Amino acid sequence: MLVKNINFVFNRAIKLILNSKAEWNVILTETRSRKAIVKNYALPWMIIMMVCCFIGDSLFESRYIFSVGYVVTKASLIFAVTYIGIYISSLIINELTTSFNSKKDSEAVFKLVVYSCTGYFMAYSFALLIQPLAILLASVIWGERPRIS
Repeated sequence: MLVKNINFVFNRAIKLILNSKAEWNVILTETRSRKAIVKNYALPWMIIMMVCCFIGDSLFESRYIFSVGYVVTKASLIFAVTYIGIYISSLIINELTTSFNSKKDSEAVFKLVVYSCTGYFMAYSFALLIQPLAILLASVIWGERPRIS
């Protein structure tokens, strides 16, 4: 079951990054519940981020700062903030839908928020794993690609 979930997570992420229009059409036709979306997509990404945090901190943190308690606390905060952020974002976006002449649909908005976080999940996982390259996360946040002249 775990291998099936991981395959689904990575296949969905790759399709969303490389061929987003087609994958969004697939997502639109899916009838997964919020619980299933969190369990099968968001939760595995949050666990991946926690593992990357633990590995990255154990490799790159100073010996004076590194402790198991510090890493567990940091990983737990990453999990909690991401989880809460997904739910709060979906509530806010759902309330704003009427401002854009659209109907409220909490399930569709929740799918939008979770699957739109794919780039964040991937970039933040790499930034946590290879901490000296964390500055590249800024390019994902602002939507800019680094330009090579």
